[in-house]
Amino acid sequence: MAEGIALKTLDSKEHGTPDWIIKKLLQHSSTEYESAARAQEAGILLFMKHPPGTDFTAENLPYYLTPLKNVPVTSIRRALTNLSNSGQISKTGQVQGHYRRPINTYRYGGISHV
Repeated sequence: MAEGIALKTLDSKEHGTPDWIIKKLLQHSSTEYESAARAQEAGILLFMKHPPGTDFTAENLPYYLTPLKNVPVTSIRRALTNLSNSGQISKTGQVQGHYRRPINTYRYGGISHV
């Protein structure tokens, strides 16, 4: 910490914002993001149903799904992981990703091969 500079945490009492408003805002944004995540998962699942037997990665899905073009790859990975954990898609292996690191491949339905 630099000399003479003190870091302060934001305190609702200090800034005049009642706690109930902060809780309401946090609750609203949380449910908003959760519903956006569920919609993203539903879109990915619907897309993966149509070309059966085709493997996809978090990196190549945005090339096929226009709504994912501006979505961070970490969000797509989260959606694929959630769908895989729930058994709706299966992990089929790994391929080399854009940064020469192994990335998981997924396919609609079936049994996980990894």
